[in-house]
Amino acid sequence: MNTTENIDFDLIHRILLEASQKAQDVTLKYFRKTIDIENKLQKGFDPVTAADKEAELAIRAVITDYFQIITFLVKNGRTKKRTVRSAG
Repeated sequence: MNTTENIDFDLIHRILLEASQKAQDVTLKYFRKTIDIENKLQKGFDPVTAADKEAELAIRAVITDYFQIITFLVKNGRTKKRTVRSAG
């Protein structure tokens, strides 16, 4: 049994391209500019910037445009679930 037979790889490709373009649009606003860096850790250093946060939101927005219910597993192990109703 082929577990990939019902996967629309063209759709996945389009979603990934769109998400990366949106993230690029966001992050280029910050390129070669002085920006604040936040440390997410109390011990050690794990930097995050406004560009990082906005790019993540842009990527999530693209993905949730295509899927009604999606769960995101984020780096720090938390899960974020967002339910989106389809238009129409």
